[in-house]
Amino acid sequence: MAEETSFYTDQQGVRVTDKRVIVGDTTYALANITSVSTTIEKPSLTGPILCIGLGILSFLGLVSGDNGILPIFGIFLLLIGVVWYRGCRPRWHLRIASASGESTPLQSTDQRWISSIAQAINEAMIHRA
Repeated sequence: MAEETSFYTDQQGVRVTDKRVIVGDTTYALANITSVSTTIEKPSLTGPILCIGLGILSFLGLVSGDNGILPIFGIFLLLIGVVWYRGCRPRWHLRIASASGESTPLQSTDQRWISSIAQAINEAMIHRA
């Protein structure tokens, strides 16, 4: 039996060889993979933008005539909204298609990681042909 050629290995449990793709506890036979792709899921920014808007309005006292705790609450809402907005990152998905359907075994905010795995699978498929 011929030795497997490794195309990718990392510390997160992903390994790509010319015979199989291992993602955590799941193993895909490379011969059954018909295509591999990456997709992006952009986060909804509605929540953070509403939080920032309400924070600004509360800080300026436009929501109510009360000048007691409302400006402090507005600053708090504004800070939460800004932190939430800055934390919104797109999620990248690795999609593997086979005769039995499509699966999405990996997702991450790290585009380079997902892309490097997809590229390694493509190289393994080409090598196999």
